[in-house]
Amino acid sequence: IWRKPKDGGSFTSIATLDPTVLEYDDDYNSIQGDPGQQCYRIEASYTITLPAPVNKTLTLSSFSNTVCIEPLARVYLPNTFMPNGLNSTFKPTILAAEVANYTLHIVNRWGEVVFTTTDPAEGWDGRVRNTLAPQGAYAYHLTMTTEGGRNFERQGSVLLIR
Repeated sequence: IWRKPKDGGSFTSIATLDPTVLEYDDDYNSIQGDPGQQCYRIEASYTITLPAPVNKTLTLSSFSNTVCIEPLARVYLPNTFMPNGLNSTFKPTILAAEVANYTLHIVNRWGEVVFTTTDPAEGWDGRVRNTLAPQGAYAYHLTMTTEGGRNFERQGSVLLIR
């Protein structure tokens, strides 16, 4: 199986499969940078040995048509986090997208902004002005635009556990 970005580059072999395998799942998270639209093709190879007097081994191959697909960008937000626990910061998981514009606000029950960022890699650690925030529910509002122009808006609540 061969893959290349639609906007350029050359095909790279990503897998060699047994002829009986009829499915393959590509891991978009393994693609460096913006996965964007990817193109695929399949190479079928067959080795044949010609009998005497030729006595030659030939490998024949053929490529399929090329198919290009666009990954579906997805945003996941946890509903609970615990500083110093397994999920120690609150931030979204963004799949198959390069972020062009991003804002995350978190507010307490009185509507005071306790955390804000424009960096998708930065998460809330459960502190407000370097002081541990009390355990409880907090509201979030996320707006994001991908490099491809897709807009996301998410709002909800997250439970901070101490």
